Amino acid sequence: MKPVKSKIRILFIEDLPTDAEMAQRELKKHRIDFEARVIDNEINLREAFDNFKPNVIISDYSMPTFDGMTALNITRAQPVYFPFIILTGSMNEETAVACMKAGADDYVLKEKIRRLPFAVEEAIKKTKAKKEKDRIEAQLRASEKKFRDIFKKHSAVKLLIDPENGAIVEANEAAEGFYGWKVQELEQMNVAQINTLSQAEIKNEIEKARALNKTHFEFKHRKADGSICDVEIFSSKIEIENKEYLHSIVHDVSDKKQTEEQLKLLSRSVEQNPVSIVITNHHGNIEYVNPAFTKISGYSFDEVKGKNPRVLQSGQHPPGFYQNLWDTILSGKNWGGEFHNKKKNGEYYWEESIISPILDSQGNITHFVAVKEDITQQKHDEEERNRLQQQLYQAQKMESVGRLAGGVAHDINNKLTLIMGYSELGLGHLKEGQSFYNEFKQILQAGQQSRDITRQLLAFARKQTIAPEVLDLNEIVTDMLKMLQRLIGEDIKLAWIPAKTIWPVKMDPAQIDQILANLSVNARDAIEGVGEIRISTKNTILDESSCSDNPLFIPGQYVLLEISDTGCGMDNETQANIFEPFFTTKSTGKGTGLGLSTVYGIIKQNNGCIDVQSEPGKGTTFKLYLPRYKGKSEPKSVKRTDEVPYGKGETILIVEDEYAILSLTKVMLKELGYNVLAATTPNEALVISRTHSTGIDLILTDVIMPEMNGRILADELLKVYPNIKVLFMSGYTADVIAKQGKIRKGMNYIQKPFHIKQLGTQVRKALEGKS
Repeated sequence: MKPVKSKIRILFIEDLPTDAEMAQRELKKHRIDFEARVIDNEINLREAFDNFKPNVIISDYSMPTFDGMTALNITRAQPVYFPFIILTGSMNEETAVACMKAGADDYVLKEKIRRLPFAVEEAIKKTKAKKEKDRIEAQLRASEKKFRDIFKKHSAVKLLIDPENGAIVEANEAAEGFYGWKVQELEQMNVAQINTLSQAEIKNEIEKARALNKTHFEFKHRKADGSICDVEIFSSKIEIENKEYLHSIVHDVSDKKQTEEQLKLLSRSVEQNPVSIVITNHHGNIEYVNPAFTKISGYSFDEVKGKNPRVLQSGQHPPGFYQNLWDTILSGKNWGGEFHNKKKNGEYYWEESIISPILDSQGNITHFVAVKEDITQQKHDEEERNRLQQQLYQAQKMESVGRLAGGVAHDINNKLTLIMGYSELGLGHLKEGQSFYNEFKQILQAGQQSRDITRQLLAFARKQTIAPEVLDLNEIVTDMLKMLQRLIGEDIKLAWIPAKTIWPVKMDPAQIDQILANLSVNARDAIEGVGEIRISTKNTILDESSCSDNPLFIPGQYVLLEISDTGCGMDNETQANIFEPFFTTKSTGKGTGLGLSTVYGIIKQNNGCIDVQSEPGKGTTFKLYLPRYKGKSEPKSVKRTDEVPYGKGETILIVEDEYAILSLTKVMLKELGYNVLAATTPNEALVISRTHSTGIDLILTDVIMPEMNGRILADELLKVYPNIKVLFMSGYTADVIAKQGKIRKGMNYIQKPFHIKQLGTQVRKALEGKS
């Protein structure tokens, strides 16, 4: 430690002379040249201010008649600054803080007396620094009034800083308003108290300022209320009485920083935004695109910079589309719509876009900004939804037409029963060449054709009554091949490709015949000249993904019956209507338009699925998915016979509410060799059953009648004749005898209209106990 060159005056306030002597000895050890005076009361203290003029005051804290805090308050009340050090035997932290707040420069515990010389030297240095400051202030007030006025009254925040220690030598009024401390408080502070940097960092920054004439800094400063603000500081070196200072002008840049952060945030949001953003000048030339634009379009910024967005045009929009866009945005309005654009690689895509003009302060358009989102997937999803919706509408329409067709067929069948029945009876009593033979034959043929139409209507409506059997589909198709070849003619090749192993299906074999016949005839008509019809079978499984494109398909195991041809094929519009009743592309008289409707109804009635694939000039393929039967019954083949079975004198009770049909059926049964009883109502039938003495073998009853239906009537008759056989007849399927169009197990049924051979066959089956 350097010795103090000039003798200093030290005033001791101490009631114990030994403690004062101890302090003096410690100071002398450190070669401090001083003159001392010891006092112990207020009167002597006040006299010493004027007579002794101490450079340092060292006071005990606790004395019998006088204490250190009182002495400190008296000293600080003097117009002259006297450094004041508390020297005490004991002092807690709270008391020490109170002394420092009251103005003590330092405090030293007597047990650590060795620190006293350092405290004295620091106090003297502080005094000198204050005197230096006072001298500078005096000089500034005397010789630089103009500078002071500029400094003090300037609207900018100004600080005069001592680069040696960072002390704030001067602060102006603007600094007081900015920081929240009084000017006097600021001038007692160090820059470390307002700067958030560490002491070392502050020292480094001050050295930078000293090395240059002018320096620019950006710091975070602390205010009196504890808030932190961003400041920009311009520091320049100035010299006052041969001492260097830093003249610092402080600008609050918090708003600027906030704006910059907002701009950075905006920039990041634009750069990282998943939607495409394009900014053009007022001529429409591209000045900016974000990364999403590149990702979506495939064009980099350099490839489109300065170009017009028309590089994306696909040619899918009419010219007026773009003219309307420009008219809108040039008028200062926003434009919103969808673009069908083309990527760099030639791929087409959809964008939903909003284009807005950007205006300057005078309201002039300077730029345009387009925010565009890739909606290609949404477009595809929307198209898919529309496609599925149309399929649903089509299915609903088919259901409605089916209900109508079923109702019409019921009434027609009753009439056809009479027409065909009496025609057949008439022909039975005539020989070919006799009068009216051809006329009866024509009537019968017309009736049969009409019957076929109603059957097709019922098949489409899924209202025809069926008797499902467990079938081997390969056997059924094989049995039909000869008949199918006759239907299609010799010029068309019929190829049959059966699967080696096939799952069983449960269907009415007659329905398989209908499907094959209808599809084969349609294929024949689609082929001009020679061609080929191919029929194949195989086992297949439809999973969830296979059914996703068609909401009417149900996942599961199926036997696939596929019929394809090399005909003319169909366009999409034709395919959309082929299953509708009476829709046909054939010329008048060449078809009713019910063939494919029949196939559609049969497949749906059997819980199957149907799909058609066709293109103009490339033929057509129908894929029919029939559910796999998983029961225990073994498949059985269908035996066909042309014989007309006759009766053996059995008694049959006919119950039919339409008298004409009742009379016709009665005649037919008598022709077949049966004894016949007839009733027009169920109640009449019950009366006959109770009064007829020789017994009844079979009841042939209509299903829908007044008073009670045929099923209830049969139950009542079984009470009288437990062994009586029952054969139901109807022109329309009713749930009283069938469920979902399928005849209940053990029941016999004949569909109106029927001819005498069918009637004889079904009666014999019923009498012999075959369902």
